[in-house]
Amino acid sequence: MQFEQTVTIKGTPLKHNQACDTAAPAKAFKTRIWLIYILIMLWMGRNAIFIRQRSGGDYAAVDMLAMIQIGVVMMILVLLFFSPMADFLRQIKNSSLKFYFIYLVLGAASALWSINPIYSLYRAVEAFALSAAILYFCASAATPEEGVRRIQLIMWPTLLANWVGLILLIGFSLQLRLNGFGAIATLTACFFAAWILVGKGKNNGKELLQAGLGLFFVLISMSLASWWSFWFGVCYCAVFTRRKVLLVVLVLIGATLFFAVAQDTRKTLLVRDKEYENLGNMTGRKILWTDYMAASSERPLLGFGFAMGAREVGGRYTTNTHNVFFAALVGVGWVGVAVLGMFFISLALELLRYRHFRHPAWLACASALAAGCLNTMSVSILGEQFTLAAMVFVALLGLHLVFLEQEKQKLLEKRL
Repeated sequence: MQFEQTVTIKGTPLKHNQACDTAAPAKAFKTRIWLIYILIMLWMGRNAIFIRQRSGGDYAAVDMLAMIQIGVVMMILVLLFFSPMADFLRQIKNSSLKFYFIYLVLGAASALWSINPIYSLYRAVEAFALSAAILYFCASAATPEEGVRRIQLIMWPTLLANWVGLILLIGFSLQLRLNGFGAIATLTACFFAAWILVGKGKNNGKELLQAGLGLFFVLISMSLASWWSFWFGVCYCAVFTRRKVLLVVLVLIGATLFFAVAQDTRKTLLVRDKEYENLGNMTGRKILWTDYMAASSERPLLGFGFAMGAREVGGRYTTNTHNVFFAALVGVGWVGVAVLGMFFISLALELLRYRHFRHPAWLACASALAAGCLNTMSVSILGEQFTLAAMVFVALLGLHLVFLEQEKQKLLEKRL
């Protein structure tokens, strides 16, 4: 049962006066949904287009752009507060996402012991508000097809706006070397590439175009983690798709092309332009993670405060811990690691449990989420400050909720 059913009573014959009674609430619900979407886009536009670079000591400074961002978050919370939430809360309660929101509540509570209490509180509340809004917008779709359209309304504006923002900041380049941008592109490209694999012979022209554009952005991101995450997501899809012959053909073509090119080209494909010693050191990440692990011994149970790891902990200032595990460990300690770990484990079980769902976008969604989960080992899409990549990942989780609900309804119908 989707949220819209609470006001439209889908599938139930209505008398004329009953239809009139439900028309106004249905219209109000749709209006509220699209107001939420507009606010999501305002937050996205602020973070994608109006990118600014500040010194490390000013990370918590509140300027005009920050005030706009805070205002948008507050409006989202108010709008959600006055929205019908019963079905939405039930879906969250019955899915892996309950652990994700418990983690965010823990993050907000970490303001009590955080190095920077106000910053930790705001970042946790922001992540909670944006996550709830995006999930509410995507999961309230009445059908999987509508859910797919809604995540496209999240992923493409986010990806393209981020690209435009980067062009305005650093100029046009086909070698961006940005993990966050690569993560958004990977989620997008993997979703449509997997959809093509399970398309069952139907016309996939639109999906092919979107997969190609997404893969183009994956490549120009020059993010090795994104490259390999995309491959992992496609392989995840290939394992469960029924079109095994297509998989074999693709592997044979890929292997032939790979061994046919020059050795220098193969090295670029495998390790980008990194030296092997830097690759073994994970391009500085290993140094960061060593610092975080050492620092965590000072506050092992509850950490230094939500979103504090990259900003305040260790010997180097960054904007991202580059690993969801360390984001949780340094931010909210082993308690946070346990809660976030339960989220990922529960999500993995859900993806495996419903892997044979027949809608082609289902396996595409699962494959993109699998790619995103792997990518969190290089850039913390979740776990700390909410990012543009987190927007797309959470949108896919919203579609995931739609499919879970559809599957549960089918199981109930079989039992009846």
